[in-house]
Amino acid sequence: MRLIKSYHWPGNVRELENVMERALILEESTSVTPASLPDKIIRPSDDTQAESIEHRLSIDEYIKSFIKRYENVYREKEIANMLGISRKSLWERRKKWGMERTNAKRENV
Repeated sequence: MRLIKSYHWPGNVRELENVMERALILEESTSVTPASLPDKIIRPSDDTQAESIEHRLSIDEYIKSFIKRYENVYREKEIANMLGISRKSLWERRKKWGMERTNAKRENV
């Protein structure tokens, strides 16, 4: 659900209907999994990476930007894994930069 909710859906309801129909056809079990969704939904384009190259962000600036962009989409452990750091390291960096963790509800996929 998290992946479906976080996707932009430029094709609106028709695109959602097509993706869900495709997922149900491809899925062998009774539930839709991320593996049955198109890559564009699982791995959306990352504007943060393009921004870091264009504006020459430091590693710290990139990490801050990454955290801000995904903190309401992924859990702390998932963000840390994507950044290749431990959850403790993520917590320490947030503390150092004065970035409070949001308490937004995060749903399982």
